[in-house]
Amino acid sequence: MRKGWIFLCMVVLVLTGCQRFEKPTERTGLDKDSHSYSYVSFQESKFKQIAMNVPGVRDVRMEYDGRKVILMVLPEKGWRPEQYRILANRVYHKVNMGSPVTPVHVKVIAPENWIQAP
Repeated sequence: MRKGWIFLCMVVLVLTGCQRFEKPTERTGLDKDSHSYSYVSFQESKFKQIAMNVPGVRDVRMEYDGRKVILMVLPEKGWRPEQYRILANRVYHKVNMGSPVTPVHVKVIAPENWIQAP
């Protein structure tokens, strides 16, 4: 009886010690890439909230490509395409201040391409 309890405790410890039960092909987000910044956690709502507080940003989408977080920004009306780099830099600096460890890339997408963007 005592050996059974010891065995059961060992099984419970092993199962709880394993962090990942799903196959590598079924993993999503930062768990998908074994070389990613897996110790970095990012909250989509946090990044979106920071980016939405930058003047000139109407909407934000977020993706993860296996290496970095990509923020796709929809500018407010009145921003010309030659000014998109300025807006992207502003968003990047604000987000980087809020989460300096997470690698972030900012893309400003023209309003006519916003529907087509992933």
